[in-house]
Amino acid sequence: MATCREGCKKCTAPFLLIVGVILVVLGIAGIYEFPVLINQQVTQNVMLKEGTMGYKQWKEPTVPIYMKFYVFNLTNPEEVLAGGKPYVEEIGPYTYREHREKVNITFNGNGTVSYRQIRTFHFVREKSVGDDSENFTTANIPLLTVAEAMRNQSYFIQLAVEAGLKLTDEKLFISRPVRQIVWGYHDPLMHLMTLMPGLSDWFYTDWIGVMMNKNATDDGLYTVYTGENDISKLGVIDKYNGSKYLNFWTTKYANMVNGSDGTIAPPSFAVENDTLSYTFQSDICRSVYGVKRGSTKTPQGISLHRYIGTASELANYSINPDNIGFCLPNKDCLGTGLLWLKSCTNVDYFPVPVVASFPHFYQGDPKFVEAIGGMHPNASLHQTEVDVEPITGLTMGAHKRVQINVFMTKVKDIGLTENVSTLFFPIVWLDESVELDDATADLFKNMVYMPITATTVVQYACFGLGGALILISIIIAAVRYKKWKENQSKLESERLLNN
Repeated sequence: MATCREGCKKCTAPFLLIVGVILVVLGIAGIYEFPVLINQQVTQNVMLKEGTMGYKQWKEPTVPIYMKFYVFNLTNPEEVLAGGKPYVEEIGPYTYREHREKVNITFNGNGTVSYRQIRTFHFVREKSVGDDSENFTTANIPLLTVAEAMRNQSYFIQLAVEAGLKLTDEKLFISRPVRQIVWGYHDPLMHLMTLMPGLSDWFYTDWIGVMMNKNATDDGLYTVYTGENDISKLGVIDKYNGSKYLNFWTTKYANMVNGSDGTIAPPSFAVENDTLSYTFQSDICRSVYGVKRGSTKTPQGISLHRYIGTASELANYSINPDNIGFCLPNKDCLGTGLLWLKSCTNVDYFPVPVVASFPHFYQGDPKFVEAIGGMHPNASLHQTEVDVEPITGLTMGAHKRVQINVFMTKVKDIGLTENVSTLFFPIVWLDESVELDDATADLFKNMVYMPITATTVVQYACFGLGGALILISIIIAAVRYKKWKENQSKLESERLLNN
């Protein structure tokens, strides 16, 4: 019995050493294998496949999305009519809760899915400065649209239009409710155009607004990659309205449909270079890109990569030659900070002379800022920001900011414009924002952070316990060796005494 116990004692140190080494090896293996397992788990959760977390959030996001409008109220219309400089005051926000839902979802056989996205907006009074029925004074977009359309028409048609302007008592500046300017209203001048002989074939609607036909409607047919075959293409647009290119602009580069729709992107581990993030913006009929600039955190403590819009996107073609394709008509280029939207904002058969910019002409040519009193560009308030969770590629914060301006200039035989200066008059700027809620944050942490934390704990436990067992085995071996040496010394002493 004693011999058995003695044998077990002799086995203790080697046994602990072997177990310790195995645990350390497992810990080292975990350095390489755990990230692979985590990436596989993330891939399974974020790909656009029925039942995954990514699919559920993509189909009908639970993350709160708000659209905030800031209008520019003109304070000196009479002076502007006489050729003076406009002065405006910003009023806002007028906030709407945005609900998105993907419909007509069809999974294709090549790793893509096609869909339409319905966006619906509901006014939120408690997040607004006032009711959206409040009036403000702004430029008469229908009048300027008609005037722009008549610039190249015959003298007789221009006379007919001038008569129509007098008949409807049109003014260059009007006072209307926020909701009408934003979402649309029936305009008396355009209604008259639909009734006039010779013009009724050109004008088929009298409805106009900055966001007309964009509430409870979709913006086109998207086909995007699901990520099932290649996670690096997750959410990337394959086709828009059945084509890989737009037909609004004058070059192939300008007409390219790049990136995602901005709601989902490939995880960072699947992308070789994540310094740029491309998205397609149907509201301005072009693709844009953001540059990674540091990081931020949600209120719930989730780390995000921040991408911001750059000045080069709206730079004059002399600064960024790629932008030559956005000049309309061909080579009719605006200054830095402006983008013609005439090609994609047709009303009837005529383009609305609207121009996009960043709010307050941020990053634009200083002359545009100086032309309008009340412009105060500020990066923290007016730059576009998109915050992406790098592990999954999910957008968890965003401020997509754009300003809508109308081109105003003198038009021959349109008396209301005879004294105005040529300028880009700001109507409204909008901030489409994403704010991560606690419920979605908790869901994310449980499905992503918790497995990562668990594997990390296991990995460190393997290192810690394995290292401890190795140390204990060494100590046991050292103690046993010391005892053995002492016994050997004692035996040697006894042998010498006996001799």
